[in-house]
Amino acid sequence: MKRNVGREIRRTAQPIPTSIPEEYDSAGCMDSDQSKEPKPIPEWVLLRPFQYNGRVLATALPGLCLVLSLAGELLLSIIVIGALIVHLVDSGGAKRQSLIIFLGIFIAVQMSIIYSAIPLVWLSIFNVAILVIVNMFVVITGGWILLQFDTLLLEEPVLAELIEASLFTVYPGVSVILLSWIIGTVWSTKYLHYVAILHGFLLLRIFITPNQPSFRKPTQRAAQTGIAYVIGVPEIALMLIMYAIAPTLIFVVFNFWNLARYDVALELIHVISTPLFLVSFLELRSWTEHAGIPFKTISAVRWTAGIVSLIATCAMLMQTKSSVLVLWLLPVTATNVVLGSLSNAKGYAMKALTPLLAISVGLMYTIAILDAIPWHLDLPNVDLMWMTISLIACAALSIACFMVANTGNKQLLSTLLICNMAAVVYIEYTLSLQKLCSAPLLVATTTCAIYLLTRLHNADVIAWHASWVGAALHSVKVLLFLQMINSDSLEPTWIRSAVILFVVLVTTKLVFFEKRKELPDLSVYQYVLTICTSVMLFYLSVLRRLWLTFIPSPPTVQDATSVFIIICSAICLKLSFCHMHQYKGIRKVNILSLVAGVMMFILQPTIPKSLLEISDWFIIISFCMILATTVGLISPSQNSGILLSLSSMVGFAAGAHICQYLFPQQRVECYKTILYMLTCTLCAFIGFNIWNYNLCKGSHRATKMPNITAQYVALVVTSVIMLVVECSTLSIGTITLASLALPCTQLYCGVYLLIAVILKIHLTWQQSTDPFNYTLGNIPTIINMSAILCYILAILNCPIEPWEIWNCTCAIVLLLLQPDPILLTSFPTQKHQSGILVTVCMANLYIASVMDCDLWHAGVGFFSVVELIILILVLPGYIVLGRDFCSNFYSASPEMVVFISPLNSILYVIGSSYTSWLLATVGLSAATWFIVYKISTGQQMGRPQRSTIMQLQKY
Repeated sequence: MKRNVGREIRRTAQPIPTSIPEEYDSAGCMDSDQSKEPKPIPEWVLLRPFQYNGRVLATALPGLCLVLSLAGELLLSIIVIGALIVHLVDSGGAKRQSLIIFLGIFIAVQMSIIYSAIPLVWLSIFNVAILVIVNMFVVITGGWILLQFDTLLLEEPVLAELIEASLFTVYPGVSVILLSWIIGTVWSTKYLHYVAILHGFLLLRIFITPNQPSFRKPTQRAAQTGIAYVIGVPEIALMLIMYAIAPTLIFVVFNFWNLARYDVALELIHVISTPLFLVSFLELRSWTEHAGIPFKTISAVRWTAGIVSLIATCAMLMQTKSSVLVLWLLPVTATNVVLGSLSNAKGYAMKALTPLLAISVGLMYTIAILDAIPWHLDLPNVDLMWMTISLIACAALSIACFMVANTGNKQLLSTLLICNMAAVVYIEYTLSLQKLCSAPLLVATTTCAIYLLTRLHNADVIAWHASWVGAALHSVKVLLFLQMINSDSLEPTWIRSAVILFVVLVTTKLVFFEKRKELPDLSVYQYVLTICTSVMLFYLSVLRRLWLTFIPSPPTVQDATSVFIIICSAICLKLSFCHMHQYKGIRKVNILSLVAGVMMFILQPTIPKSLLEISDWFIIISFCMILATTVGLISPSQNSGILLSLSSMVGFAAGAHICQYLFPQQRVECYKTILYMLTCTLCAFIGFNIWNYNLCKGSHRATKMPNITAQYVALVVTSVIMLVVECSTLSIGTITLASLALPCTQLYCGVYLLIAVILKIHLTWQQSTDPFNYTLGNIPTIINMSAILCYILAILNCPIEPWEIWNCTCAIVLLLLQPDPILLTSFPTQKHQSGILVTVCMANLYIASVMDCDLWHAGVGFFSVVELIILILVLPGYIVLGRDFCSNFYSASPEMVVFISPLNSILYVIGSSYTSWLLATVGLSAATWFIVYKISTGQQMGRPQRSTIMQLQKY
């Protein structure tokens, strides 16, 4: 990546000519603004990728789940197609253009999410705030994606640094708000403040940790701000204050009228003290030393807030009277605190006292468990004796883990910790099946356990496999959470729990615990096999049943296949990108399979029984082939048959869908279907040839300009045959201009417009990227012919009554015209290219004015005769204007226009239709501009413009 960035810098740092020859600039090949030198890169910029994508992705998960559930397939389609377009442009070497295209796609994504989220406002007016937060999440997520573009860092390094700072400060708060809203909507608002406390603490633990900036050299950062981290002391202080205040505000808002109650006041004290207690465990020493706060203050806050939180928790639980163990909570916790304090004390006496105190804690655990077990109850499927032994064993394992940790035996501690986690999960699982364990307790134990394992692993106290297996064991509680949210959800069984554990073990081992190094082939095969097996078992035992819970219709074979491909491809991304560098094409195959799974899930192709169903499969195959060509898996430049097969599949699919659209309730003859498919195939072949040429040129592969003349001639011949075939159904006496609005003319109007636009974009691209070496060939002639044919066919398919308005509007397509050596040898330059549009509009309005004259409709009259005479008299003036607008080799004298153009004003008085008034307006405006231009430039009669000659010399 660093080599690529350096290459990009060297490329952009090359001197660009600041002056262009006058002939070239007047021809309109390149704007003078593009000759400016590139923006210099500041000295403080560190050219490297964004370093914290993993942390940001973990923070974005709640918001991503929410927007995907709101927008669904629409959002997924825009993202997939947009990502493909951006990759196509970026792979062609157009870094800045790919960034601009991404911004356009981002706007489409944002609009689709807002459109899908607006119904939330109908449910509650307070959801307007959530709509704003969702939009903020989308904007910041877009900024995060912008950081992946090298062009942003090269051109706007300050903006890149600002986006990075917002990801560390604003993004965690947005994630907490969205997750709290999701929990409050799906589950209950009773626990929103606890969600803010737990989720906020985990995010602070990620982002408050001192992190080096991604795009700034550490020395420069330290010299300018006094601290070499992404965010400074003011931002840290603001985030901590918000974290300490936000849960209290949430609790007060939802319990405002009950604050005077004793139990609510106790919970309020607990909500105030718990964030303060958790804040003291963050890595704040570097920040507090910089701010001048002694560590003793942090320690005092920890002890004070912890004691207050513990007392408030015990008092709250005593009010609920949910368990006898509550009475033992305070003394057991106090004893554990004393045990932990003595373990760090120095001296032989203190160390000898530690085992005795550990035994005392174990006895206290045993007495508490024996006192809490309801021996007088007969619970079905629960063996109280076995449960008692399990609880005592769990307590003994926890004390044993503590004692072994003091000895420094890493392997033994890891083994005991895994056994302890397994015992805890087993007890919670068994009690939850009997409705004897609450959801908040499951959430609290899971969060604390994973946090404990992570901290111990980072401190190198336990082995990596202890953190891996211990955290994965808690994943089996997913079934319990789902059943608590929806009682009709999956029934927890040991088989499903084992499958979930298998999937989590395989995934977390690869994603989190496999170091970024080259893996041997055998390990890769083992990973792929275990991933596919675990995902298949996960779908059959969990996902399929979960699908039936939330979606009424059962999953089809296409759903199962696409979900399997998507999940396996997503998990294998880490494998292909980080552990298989010797196989450069594997990561491309991985991305290709992921996109294919998404396309299959969206299109839902069935077993082909008709042309439309076969076309759906062809769309997926062609989409995958396009992506494979883009990423370099296959090279059409070496084998033209790939482009032909790709064009054939696209043409087949497009032709089938076009026949269905043009003839919705009719049976289409076989020869018509074949001709439509042939048309689409030829159009696709022309487009793919141009695309392949630009792709090879962007990747610096040797290629030559494709000759598309033969394909275009075949397309024109096919369109003529199709028109003759459809006109053969009409009788000679009934053929009129309106009767020529046939399905084939509608199709070919769009086809010729598409070809003209594609070739015009290609030609403009060549002129801007390689202005001195590009070749035109027959492309200008093909563009002109396509634009003219498109305009003629658009006139034949006029859908509105005032045909002159339609004809004038469709004349916009004539802006694609340009000089060529065959059809338009004297076409005006780009600066006067709009003259052809004005000329065509004047011709349409003149013909409409003559046809709408009252002389033909109301009979002979004074005003009708005068109107016709005026129209005849102004005709030479329009001819002169049209010839001057449409030719560079003809320059008219302004005298005729000066004397004839005032006659147009008479049409305002005697004109019998609105077309006469429009004609007078357009004619007077064009004549005024013509006279002013001729007088200001002093142009002489009959002298051709030099720019046109220079353009024609390029042929």
